[in-house]
Amino acid sequence: MLRKFHNPFKGKMRVMGYVSGSGNTLWKALELQRKIEKTFEGSPFEIVGVFSSNPEAKAVILSEEYGIPCESIDIKKFYKDKGMPLSDMEIRREYDLEALKLIEKYKADVILLAGYVWATTDSVLNKYLVVNVHPGDLRVMKNNSRIYAGADGVGEALRAKETFLAASSHLATDELDGGPILMVSEKIKVDYGLLDTMTENNFRRHYLKLVNAQSREVGAMTVYNLAIGNYSQDDKGYLYYKNQKISNGKDIETWQEDIPKFMRNTESIGNAESVAVIGASAKGGIGYAVVNNIVKGGFKGEIYPVNIKGDNVLGIKGYKSISHISENVDLAVITVPSKYVNDIVEECGEKKVKAIVCVSAGFKETGEAGAKREEELIAIVDKYNMRLMGPNCMGILNTAKNVNLNATILQTLSKKGGIGFITQSGAMGAAMLDFTEELGLGFSMVASLGNQGDITVNDLLPMFYRDENTKVILLYLESIPEPERFLRIAKKITKEKPIVLIKSGRTFSGAKAAGSHTGSLAGDDKIVDSLIKSCGIKRVITLEEGYLLASTLSKSKILEGKNIAVVTNAGGPGILVSDLLNDFGFEMPELSCEGKNKLKETLLPEAALSNPIDIVAPAAPSHYALSLKTVYDSKQYDGIILICVPPATVDTLQVAKSIADQIKKMDIPVISSFMGPNMGGSARRFLNDSNIAVVNYPEQAAVVMKKMLEERVVSDEISEKQGIASKNLTALKDEVSRNSGKYLDERTCTSILKEYGIETVKSIVLRNIEEVENIDFAFPIVAKIDNDKIIHKSDVGGVILNIENKHDLIEVFKNLINKFPESNGILVQEQVEKDVEVIVGAIKDKNVGHSLMVGAGGVMVELYKDVSFTFIPSTKLEIKNSIKNLKFYPILEGFRGEKGVNLEDLSENMEKLNKLILDFPEIKEIDINPLIYQRKTDKFVAVDCRIRVE
Repeated sequence: MLRKFHNPFKGKMRVMGYVSGSGNTLWKALELQRKIEKTFEGSPFEIVGVFSSNPEAKAVILSEEYGIPCESIDIKKFYKDKGMPLSDMEIRREYDLEALKLIEKYKADVILLAGYVWATTDSVLNKYLVVNVHPGDLRVMKNNSRIYAGADGVGEALRAKETFLAASSHLATDELDGGPILMVSEKIKVDYGLLDTMTENNFRRHYLKLVNAQSREVGAMTVYNLAIGNYSQDDKGYLYYKNQKISNGKDIETWQEDIPKFMRNTESIGNAESVAVIGASAKGGIGYAVVNNIVKGGFKGEIYPVNIKGDNVLGIKGYKSISHISENVDLAVITVPSKYVNDIVEECGEKKVKAIVCVSAGFKETGEAGAKREEELIAIVDKYNMRLMGPNCMGILNTAKNVNLNATILQTLSKKGGIGFITQSGAMGAAMLDFTEELGLGFSMVASLGNQGDITVNDLLPMFYRDENTKVILLYLESIPEPERFLRIAKKITKEKPIVLIKSGRTFSGAKAAGSHTGSLAGDDKIVDSLIKSCGIKRVITLEEGYLLASTLSKSKILEGKNIAVVTNAGGPGILVSDLLNDFGFEMPELSCEGKNKLKETLLPEAALSNPIDIVAPAAPSHYALSLKTVYDSKQYDGIILICVPPATVDTLQVAKSIADQIKKMDIPVISSFMGPNMGGSARRFLNDSNIAVVNYPEQAAVVMKKMLEERVVSDEISEKQGIASKNLTALKDEVSRNSGKYLDERTCTSILKEYGIETVKSIVLRNIEEVENIDFAFPIVAKIDNDKIIHKSDVGGVILNIENKHDLIEVFKNLINKFPESNGILVQEQVEKDVEVIVGAIKDKNVGHSLMVGAGGVMVELYKDVSFTFIPSTKLEIKNSIKNLKFYPILEGFRGEKGVNLEDLSENMEKLNKLILDFPEIKEIDINPLIYQRKTDKFVAVDCRIRVE
């Protein structure tokens, strides 16, 4: 299994710079950070502080200028005071420990040795990930030694007459300039002819300056790639870059290729000013259809059909290849068979095309050969710094007046509207556009992701967010790529613009393989669902729900409260909707006396003026308008549902016309339902054309209201519970790594919990009877079998309570070992009072991440299944809400005179577990069951813990 060096779910990678001189490598990383901060996603890393071994170093002065806090201890003075030479590593260890005290408050994840030439001891290396940048090519070996790893690596390389020079970055170890190589810079060719015109010293300085410039680039890009998770390591210690094994670091051929994605022109996908359609023939076919759609859509830019003969298409001048086009091309749409695609993309790169939409199929969706072809395709795209949507996609649509680009293979032209639609399925996109008229859907942008070889939903979301015509973003996804990015981006967007998600693939058999309570209770979809909720996304299950909710949100005001008024001309639908609204937790207060009196003056005598307000079947169009206005003017309601069952005596179109202007003036959502395929049809079409929310059936209005009101996360405050002091972190991580694919033993589980401040009951594991004498805590005690293969110990008689003395314990020991001969021993614990039992835990989905669980604990956990999940990283608010969502929350809060538990302590234990998982993402499952609340201490204590590692 591959493990990233930084867990992106922890947030920005916090970098501490160690400097001794100018610190230019660190400042280059800071320059990159501030450049990325200007993008929508922001920087994945942050320079949080500087430590200098020289208080008078230039870096100390610059740190103040750049606004970066600085700490310093004069290393020469430190050694002088000790009366020891700088080579003494024991004194260096003391120095490092003093430095660690100063930098601990910065909570760094990584230390970047930026020109910090002094050796670093294990006191630093065991606590932090340490990256060193060296002005020399560390790949060059002789006698199993890096011959250019010394202080004068450039000089040594020049004296050895090396043809090329380079700079390197590596993971630091206790060996000076040792450790796995991460990145090697662009090569610098040495011109030894310069020695004819300059001294040997100036020659060395000339190339040292060039190599140092490369060092700064290497340092900044190494930090960036670590932060976004491009570097990882397997269980054997081998390094990987973008999941490809590297033996001697990532070799940079040129900094001009494969530049970071944030620096590329993603906007050209949807906002191109010129489009080439490659494979567009006048004889028809997919390419022809794309050109036809672009023309019919009214595209404002230039169109260049490309085909092997250079034929004109639809009267537009054709070209034999994209290289024959003299003008610049923003976007290329490729429709040729897959075997020709990669060569054409190479041509596009040479032409400096900014972005590509690859409609062509025949890539990884077809098997191993197709996957190889796609891998080569993406390599070409990266080489030329392009962006690619697809392959195997439907295309891109942007209905903005200044663009009007329909570069799709669809037959149906979209009605313009406020829905931005991103779909992983081209067929879903085609179907949605076909529903445009029937459901009143109007689109601002539509994008088909295809295989997501390069551009993913995460790249398109910011573009759709910035689009002023997009009022709501609708997603159809079968998988969520880069979930940490998805979480960060979606969370930011949903604060200002709603996202509706139809997520398929909800039912796999993951729960069957679970080895814990948490795993079996998580089921197939709860982890993904907890991620979606943390994003603030409104998730729907059916296509109909997705269509209706997105359509309503694109036309309607936001629902901000639970008070709903129903205005209807028929009792039955009004009651049906009222029942649903009550089921969904809405309130339906009666209209005020003032409002009722106003309606009585005009409505028919048979009208019922409570809520729902039944204006009766013969009501005139003006009665609908008056009722809406009166309800709205009362200021009692957060939303209104209006129902019209078409009576024979009333023209529903006139009813729709009577209410349209009224609804547009309201600052609360109004959803209308005009029933009937024929008699209600004209009214629905009119309201849809007027950009007013309308549905076919009244219960649809109630469902949409429910989805509109679903609470989104309002807090981004991740818990700062650090828990671990870090001195034991390396040892614990090593222990976890050694147990890959296994369960941790009781001792390690207990150690980990303790390090994170989770209180555990006093315990000891007995391997033999003689060890009974070692027990030094009070009876009664509990004995449990220590056997990783047994999940539910109490179910098989593996838990014995109320052991009163050592004699009884010896008998219990014999009985349990005889009954479970393959066990590691017997776990003996102090017996605590079971006032209230809770389960807390975490479970990992390999494609998404971890979810934190809380629920009713003890032996009843599987029976009641009263649990709640929140995605990790969990905010304090999410944790508190997950506890409140439990059915047995009233017991936790205090029920029928019984004192409740310490809810703050329960939340804090969950926050500590949240932090634990962020530090140990390789944990697959963890159960703390039961976590027992003790009234005498007003605290929770962990009695049993089970941890399984990937």
